[in-house]
Amino acid sequence: MLDILSNIMKALGFSSVSIAQTPELALRRAVESYPDLLLIDYNLGYSTGFDLLPDILALAPSEERRPEVVLISAQLSNDVRSEAISLGIEHMLEKPITPMALSGALDRIFQGSR
Repeated sequence: MLDILSNIMKALGFSSVSIAQTPELALRRAVESYPDLLLIDYNLGYSTGFDLLPDILALAPSEERRPEVVLISAQLSNDVRSEAISLGIEHMLEKPITPMALSGALDRIFQGSR
């Protein structure tokens, strides 16, 4: 799935796309190059995207550089949606993700500035 998302992002015009298969790798990548956008899966196996998010956000050079976050989940239950909203996540996509759904979410986030 990560390769598919990466390919969709590149097809939509994003030139720098980095993927991470583990929370640890995601943190290392965020240290190397702080992201403008995070596509974060809810289910990370032994933890959740909600567990990882504060660690990545703590690396932000400033509040203005806080990345936009899109939560991805196979099951966006009301509890998951509520927790996402409490963490400031406004954008959520349910799997399977189509290029049109991802493009729509990114258009709403960046409003044509890509």
